[in-house]
Amino acid sequence: MAYHFHWPPDAVLNLEHAERLRWVQEISSINDRMNGGPNGGNATETDSGFRAR
Repeated sequence: MAYHFHWPPDAVLNLEHAERLRWVQEISSINDRMNGGPNGGNATETDSGFRAR
């Protein structure tokens, strides 16, 4: 998470487990879309992350 969102490691470590899991799932979803996952890999950057085109 620190790598993908450029967060300091302490910020990641201070998250509650459920919140950290939610962000890990979000990163996984972004990676799936960027790598040809469910939406064919067509993604565009938005204010809140990535979304399929």
